[in-house]
Amino acid sequence: MVSIDDEWKQFLMNHNSPDSWGVNHIFVPECVTDDSMESSDSDNDEDDEHPVIENSRNPCEELYISTQTQIFFLNIPYIDVDTIFWDTPIVFYGTPQNGVLKKQMRIVCSEKEEFETYQARLKTYQYYTEKIMKQIDNPKARKIKYRDVRKLTIGISKKDIMNCHGKNKNAFINCFAMIMRVKFQNKFHEVHVKVFNTGKMAIPGIVNESLLEETKKVLLSVLQPHFKESLSLIPADKSPMVKRLVRGKKSKGKEDEITTKSHFEYVQPKGNVLINSNFNCGYYIQQEKLKHILRDKYKLNPSYDPTMYPGVKCKFFYNNILPETEQTGYLSEADQNVTMTELDELVKEKYTKVSFMVFRTGNCLIVGNCSKPILCFVFEFVKNILMVEYENVKALNEVPVVKMKKKKPRKKAVTFSRKYYDDIYVVN
Repeated sequence: MVSIDDEWKQFLMNHNSPDSWGVNHIFVPECVTDDSMESSDSDNDEDDEHPVIENSRNPCEELYISTQTQIFFLNIPYIDVDTIFWDTPIVFYGTPQNGVLKKQMRIVCSEKEEFETYQARLKTYQYYTEKIMKQIDNPKARKIKYRDVRKLTIGISKKDIMNCHGKNKNAFINCFAMIMRVKFQNKFHEVHVKVFNTGKMAIPGIVNESLLEETKKVLLSVLQPHFKESLSLIPADKSPMVKRLVRGKKSKGKEDEITTKSHFEYVQPKGNVLINSNFNCGYYIQQEKLKHILRDKYKLNPSYDPTMYPGVKCKFFYNNILPETEQTGYLSEADQNVTMTELDELVKEKYTKVSFMVFRTGNCLIVGNCSKPILCFVFEFVKNILMVEYENVKALNEVPVVKMKKKKPRKKAVTFSRKYYDDIYVVN
């Protein structure tokens, strides 16, 4: 049976606990002996032995480069894209060989005679699609009496067969696009190539360097029959000088400012490529706190509007003049008050702009028209921020939401007529 003295000591111990006071205030009455204090210390030690659950941060993933656009130049400064487009043969989709499966170009006809010639050329192809972008036929008009602009696509690719709801995009001017079939490691790949009239070649979506080299060989074999000179592809940083438009500056009434007119100048093209990359930081993020930290502590200019975009968007300005140890990510004091037009000129000359987006789940995207070393530097910069600011931006009690995606059966009817089969056998 417990004595009344022991009950009184227990009451005093419970009365002095933080839960009863509401604050960490310790009150020891005179009637409490040293033995009771020792017993209370032993009880606290037993409580400290219980494990405390802490939020441990998973390590950040390595940077994964999903796509990058390679830029090359032909050793010929100017090419006739219109003639090459019509003279490039199309490989039948069922034939297992390298070649051009599909070609696409923006056709502009300023007179009816040009449109009639265009329709006569189409009769030589069995499969093509057209998208009319602009059509004007008004003989009584003052300026433009006739104009027909449309996007022409000749041939078929794997994407046309497998994808049912593809977006119908517009076409570039002064160039044409091709989808080439390239055999690499005993497997056929479909590679997208853009050919510009300046001799520029853009190959997006390349990750494997060996596949890129094989694509370059097939591309040269497709273009070589249209030229007498021997063709070769030159990297962008080793290509000859190209023209660039320099926009003029308007005078604002200051004596030290001089008004200049827009003009062209020859510059060395940059070896930058458009790169898309991503990684995961390993924990959930409070995006509002991250936005304030990027703005107040790191002097960046982030934006976060969940109604418009689900991630924190921010731009990193890499100064091409300064070394890596002095990179801050924002414009220098002398360049912070420039206009948007002047900023575009600075991005072309002094800075390289890279954008990164951080989402609630910890996924991060890094995109930009830059070189690979600059991309890796921005990755280390963002990764270091997320590691240092973990305690400030982590989201507690976040459980990944597993979305159950229902696979909708996609059906597409492909009809082949008997005449189509007969024409194929006759041609082959």
